Amino acid sequence: MLGVPQESFLHTLSRKIRLHQRIFEHPRERAYLPVGQYIGIFSWHNPADPIRCHKILKIRPEVEQEACDAWASLAISYNEDAITKYRRLEQPAAPHNRGILERALKNYQQSYEWFCEDGKRCPNIILASYSPEQYKLTKSVMSANLKMAEMKLHAEDFGSMVFHLESALSALHDLLDAFTEVLTATQQKAQ
Repeated sequence: MLGVPQESFLHTLSRKIRLHQRIFEHPRERAYLPVGQYIGIFSWHNPADPIRCHKILKIRPEVEQEACDAWASLAISYNEDAITKYRRLEQPAAPHNRGILERALKNYQQSYEWFCEDGKRCPNIILASYSPEQYKLTKSVMSANLKMAEMKLHAEDFGSMVFHLESALSALHDLLDAFTEVLTATQQKAQ
């Protein structure tokens, strides 16, 4: 279905899995990974489990380079944020994890600034033009949750802080889903 020999695709896929072994150490749901000229959506629970492939996608030929660049930046940023240390802890909201939560908040704020604030070389214009509704919603949801997470940090309400960090990360994943769908969806002709 991809238009390439199965053996060739499986070789590329297995090479990517070997090269990216580190990311498989942590459970993930619907992680976006480039596989040669394709984008794969994968899930796994631990390194010993089989890696589940949900979908293999291909960027539409008419997609501009800036959009591809913005997608790659968004996917990489999300993948990094998704393995933030607090997410791997049994009790992330424990008071002794305050420093870890502060670093996570700072990282998420940097992701937000990169994708949602105006500035040179920010992909916000591309994201807003390709997926305007989701971009607006993601920007609002991330901003509100990151502000609330910071307030909860100062109040030492770490359980609520974790909730708001997770909500901000979920909003970023929603943007990645929407942007990926637009870049890989086939356009139907009007009848």
